[in-house]
Formats: sequence, structure tokens, C-alpha cells
Amino acid sequence: MTAEAEAAPVRRIRTASLFRDGLLLAQAAALPERARALSALVFDVTLHLEADDFIHYAIPGEALKRSERRKAAAAFHARLRNPRLHRALTVWRDAFRPMFDDQPWLFPSGQNRDHPLTEESLGEIVRRVTAARLGQRISIHDIRGCVATELIETDPARGAAQASAVLRHRDPAVTREHYDHAEGLVACAGWDAAVKRRVCGDRPDLDLGADT
Repeated sequence: MTAEAEAAPVRRIRTASLFRDGLLLAQAAALPERARALSALVFDVTLHLEADDFIHYAIPGEALKRSERRKAAAAFHARLRNPRLHRALTVWRDAFRPMFDDQPWLFPSGQNRDHPLTEESLGEIVRRVTAARLGQRISIHDIRGCVATELIETDPARGAAQASAVLRHRDPAVTREHYDHAEGLVACAGWDAAVKRRVCGDRPDLDLGADT
């Protein structure tokens, strides 16, 4: 979506919105936080583009899902190196973002120049875009789940612990209960390998037209 926007022959507000919505999906996957935290991202305040493709996030406690007592604690900090996202954020800030207004928040509204998009609006954008592009309405919370599942399934030995840390679950059992389905991937991989051995080995081709 961001590539489509950059390739557009004429850049209008609709083109900028296309870039924004693609950036939202990428940001939600790279930093799997809830919509409230994403709505709090502001250039040079809660989101800092650093040298060498590093991105630093400093999200205040009130924008996180915490108890009222814990919300008063220090902000959540994360620093990640992601060259593609760093470039997209830079292009957004320099080329497309000013088409909306001169404010610093990451996700502007096309209707209200005085406020950023709310968490509800961000959630609706993600559901609308995924329905149009994938044929399935996906929520921002679902993206968190996808990130956790990807971590677990690509590294069954350590993925559960990594997913628990990324999602900031205080109890790793929560992660295992809701996202740890790596045994299914292992079983599927084993079945796929077995089928390939049967089909691609030194055996005659299957006669799919024969009576069974």
C-alpha cells in the first residue's frame, strides 16, 4: 500500500491516506500494541527515528492496558531496528504527513485537523483495509495474535517465551494458553515432508482417475 502511494503519478489526500493505512498495518505488526498505544504515537515525543534505522518508542502508561495503579508507572520503552519501517516512517513524515496538517502525531485524521485518529478509528481502518485486501476483517488485537503465533511457530523451543515478552504478558501461561499452537505447525510440516517423499520419490505417478 505504501509502494502504491509512492508510485502514484499525482499525490492527493487520498494517496496520503493510502500510505497512512499501509503504514498503520506495518506499525501494528512491528510494534504489536493495542490501538490505544498506537493512537498515542507522536513524532519526537513517543516515537523517535534514530540513526542506523533504529526506532525508539516511549509510550506513556495511560496509553497501555494496565491497572490504574500501574498506569502511573514509567512509560513503556522499546527500541527496534527495522530498515523498511524506518524508511516508511521517514517518507511519511517528510512527503505525505504534511498533506493533512502540521501536527506531530503519527496518524492524522482527514476530517479533524486538531486531533489524531482515535483508537476506535484506527481499529476501523484496519478492519476495513483487511476486509478489502484479504477478504477477512482483522482487528488490531488479531495482529498481536498473529505476531505471537508467528514467533512461536517459527521457533517452537523459544518462541513462547519470546512472544510472552513481546506481548508483555506478566504470566507466560497466558501466552501458551492463547497462542502456543506450534505443535500443529510441526505436525503439518511432518505431513508435508511425508507427502513429498511419497509423491516425489522413485514411485509411479498417482492415477487420480482410478477407482478407489
